[in-house]
Amino acid sequence: MTQLQIPTGPVHAFRALPYPLPDNAARELVFRATDIASARARIDGINAMRRNGQALSRFNESRLADAVKHEARAVESLHGTLELMREEIGVDFTRREFLPRAYVEDFA
Repeated sequence: MTQLQIPTGPVHAFRALPYPLPDNAARELVFRATDIASARARIDGINAMRRNGQALSRFNESRLADAVKHEARAVESLHGTLELMREEIGVDFTRREFLPRAYVEDFA
């Protein structure tokens, strides 16, 4: 029989997004995630040419650089959106952290 691990670590407080999310918030997160996935697909497609032994033209090198920049901006935008949502619709949440027993015994 498996024993349940009882949280024994320090208290951890944070602002969480509610579940379920309001429809407009869910749509916004899907949009941001789709933007990231699109950029990563472009990066993977161009890198696949490189893995197949094809030399990349200046045009494709430029497309790769643009896709990498777009992905970074999209990830930053997602993080900003999440922070804004936590401020606007987030709920305060407190729980004990789950820590490995050895960690708790060493630092208790």
